[in-house]
Amino acid sequence: MDTNTIIWKALAALESDPRIFVFNPRIRVENDAVILDGTVDAHWKRAAVDALVKDAVGSHVENNLAVALPDEETGPDALLA
Repeated sequence: MDTNTIIWKALAALESDPRIFVFNPRIRVENDAVILDGTVDAHWKRAAVDALVKDAVGSHVENNLAVALPDEETGPDALLA
């Protein structure tokens, strides 16, 4: 599978679950591994993204997603600012 196809399949996997939103997603392919960068707002979403992308592209996924948890004062909307 060529690099562009892998990236498009990974992006489609990210969009396949409406509960998951990756802030500032970056996807690249190096040495047959898909490398994910960006930010999610819950630990379970980080794990879910890893599984979704691995199933979609069928190769190793290096998950570098950060988890930014909103604080009680600002709430989840602060992540969108």
